[in-house]
Amino acid sequence: MPNDDDRRFALLAIEEARKSVAEDKRPHPKVGAVVVKDGKILGKAHRGENLKSHAEYIALERKLPNEILVGATVYTTLEPCTTRRHPKIPCARRLVERNVTRVVIGMLDPNRDIGGLGVELLNDAGIETQLFPRDLTAQVEELNRDFIRTQREKRSSRPQVRGQMHDAHRGRLSTTFEPWLSGNSLSAESTFDNELPIRELLKDEGERPNSDTKLPEPGIKE
Repeated sequence: MPNDDDRRFALLAIEEARKSVAEDKRPHPKVGAVVVKDGKILGKAHRGENLKSHAEYIALERKLPNEILVGATVYTTLEPCTTRRHPKIPCARRLVERNVTRVVIGMLDPNRDIGGLGVELLNDAGIETQLFPRDLTAQVEELNRDFIRTQREKRSSRPQVRGQMHDAHRGRLSTTFEPWLSGNSLSAESTFDNELPIRELLKDEGERPNSDTKLPEPGIKE
């Protein structure tokens, strides 16, 4: 992370995530989001603060519907989603529509079918992405331990999508394309440098999960 302010805002996002309210008894991710511009906090939100709503939706559309967010950074504890049931709009697409400049992420989505796609969508739109520092990522993973375990169990019967990823900082290759799927994948034991832009961490020389999901048309939907 570039500076102490980034760390402070990331910690605030984790505090928000701890307030998350699940919509049912299934394990759901605990997600907090903080929107910052010119060093000032514009809004904070957590999953379930509004019934069945994602943190980014609440922060951007419920709390800051008329705010100009060019130049803003969004700190979110979980990689923004790329798929939602129509007519809801995925959080990654919403961030693009609101023209935020940067998104700092606590952990990548542990769902192997979509992990990394949120970062890809943001980067393709010209939005900078970075990860929390490793010790804070470890806090996010611990907070979401049950959710991560559930995702791991779901994929136990599926064939792994394997490939090779550059560690851009150290020049090494990973033997699997799922660095974010183990409980401590992005913690201090990771071979990745969390201070690199995520695009550099996700450079792939092998297979890549794809998404054929058609995104909904722009509009203010939950």
